[in-house]
Amino acid sequence: MKRVYFTLTLMSLFGGLNAFATVTKDGVVYDKMSDGKCFVVGYDEATMPTDGIVTIVNTINIDGTDYTVTGILGGADYTDYNNNGKTGDDRAAFFNCKKIIGLRFADGSDVTLIGDHAFKSCTNLKTIENIPSKLTEIKKWCFEETGLESIDLSNTNVTIMQDGVFFNNKSLTSIQLPNKLENFWDNAFKGCTALKNIAMPSTVVGIYNSVFEDCTSLSNVTLKEGCTTLGHHVFKGCPFTSFTFPSTLNSIGEYAFENTNLKTVDLSNTQIKNLPNGSFLNCPQLSDVKLPIGFTYIGNHAFKSSPIASITFPPTLEKIDTWAFQYAHFKNVVIPTSCSAIGEGAFSENDNLTTVFINGVKCYLAVNAFANCGNLKDVYITSNDEPNAERYGYPFKNNSADLTVHVVPNYLDTFTKLVTCNAPKFDSNLSLTLGKEWTTLTSAYNLDFSNVEGGLIAYTAKYNKDNDAVALTPVKKVKAHTGLILKGEAGKTYTVPILASNEEGLDEATDNQLVDCVDAVWSTGRDNDYFLSNGKFVKSKNHGWALPGKSYLYINGGRANKSESPLRVYVDNTATAINGITTNPVVKDEAYYNLQGVKVQRPQHGVFIHNGKKVVLK
Repeated sequence: MKRVYFTLTLMSLFGGLNAFATVTKDGVVYDKMSDGKCFVVGYDEATMPTDGIVTIVNTINIDGTDYTVTGILGGADYTDYNNNGKTGDDRAAFFNCKKIIGLRFADGSDVTLIGDHAFKSCTNLKTIENIPSKLTEIKKWCFEETGLESIDLSNTNVTIMQDGVFFNNKSLTSIQLPNKLENFWDNAFKGCTALKNIAMPSTVVGIYNSVFEDCTSLSNVTLKEGCTTLGHHVFKGCPFTSFTFPSTLNSIGEYAFENTNLKTVDLSNTQIKNLPNGSFLNCPQLSDVKLPIGFTYIGNHAFKSSPIASITFPPTLEKIDTWAFQYAHFKNVVIPTSCSAIGEGAFSENDNLTTVFINGVKCYLAVNAFANCGNLKDVYITSNDEPNAERYGYPFKNNSADLTVHVVPNYLDTFTKLVTCNAPKFDSNLSLTLGKEWTTLTSAYNLDFSNVEGGLIAYTAKYNKDNDAVALTPVKKVKAHTGLILKGEAGKTYTVPILASNEEGLDEATDNQLVDCVDAVWSTGRDNDYFLSNGKFVKSKNHGWALPGKSYLYINGGRANKSESPLRVYVDNTATAINGITTNPVVKDEAYYNLQGVKVQRPQHGVFIHNGKKVVLK
């Protein structure tokens, strides 16, 4: 009995008979696993080749039987395998091997698995040759902190870059990814400071947390359609200046692009619904951002310290959280009607900000929401609801004494007495500075153009299919949300009275075809949508947001003759013969034109345009 007990104790101590069956060939130790598979299980520096190039053979004879080598042991593989008393990462086959310089697989290798931590801390390992096409799995932290300079995995069957698989490979300059790759798990390439380019295969779906964080040489990333997920910190600290966001993308993690050199961010064709905390924090070259349809939320510090000068908030936006745009470079901001909250400091320290429109019906403005914006002069609160103290948390701290908050006259007195809305002045006027002689406008206020000093004129517009032209009709007292065309003096500032929200006697504009853009409108019907440009209506060639506060012409069914030329315009229902908007007195020539604007050399019987007026020749 004592003899049997002693034998069992030895077997237990050395992890079973496998511990006595290892075979070493050219510095590589092989053994049979408990399931009968043959793995590389370790190394022997004393018998390794002097050049440091280690070859993994295809078959090895163990106890008189030839076994096919199918894997390289990892630290967590085969928990019943003791590997001569080593535990944890030390059990991984080449863990901390400093003598290995190159790894080579024999032709036709059947290796399918390289285990976790298998080559961790092999700081002199620079090359891997003849990587098996049958390779399906490279486990986590496998090549952490190696000296690899480049690697080609393109012909393998690997579908996942597992956690930390190439973590902190500071010499890695390039990698050809597996053609069937689907996901990158956390930290896969984090700290690969020499990595310059990444071309993703079309099969990639997800790139998760910190995958390329602190890849400080990564200047080019090509991401294909099909990718849906970018995780937290995924590209933090990467220096690339441009990035193409695929239309399939539906998730971006926290601090995903923090400290990158992006110049523009175009999410307009993606499926993104929100941007979480710090997603584009401190991007020092970021000037322009485009958001998608259906977008609802901007998180804490999302664009803080990024000098954004241009952004259009979609009408679906519900909340802008704390410090989201602190230190941005906006000149104008329009908060859409559905937005219910602007967080603490959200737009603070915006030195270029001059004008803010808050269309949110019951939008809460938190403490310091627009604080320390030294050039902020006009804030328009367009809500028709009676204000109360709970909707304001002292949002205008430390701004200019010239700051005026413009509100509907119904509640001017209420606003003036509202301590929590801490603006120095309140009134009920809209200040307009025209950039050009002709421009467009839509307002959430009822407006009175009857006696505007300086002769500012407002028009509605309708397309006339018979004449393939647009008729403008002047209006005086205009209902809120009416698309308008304005004519005035370029560079001049006009003051337009805001009418009460319950004002009576407003002009009816039932045939107006100018689209209401109080909030931004996504324009996709390009055969139907015409935009005013340099005094002419032209068809835009691109999908995108029609700017809030503007308007554009929508022609149901498109133009009659499908022409690409700019649309002619009627003023006061009298046609001009000139493309673009021209008032009657401008037309001074003696020529005759037919109603299609074509010059007639010898007019006889009929209706013509002469000196800008309609005449009948009998």
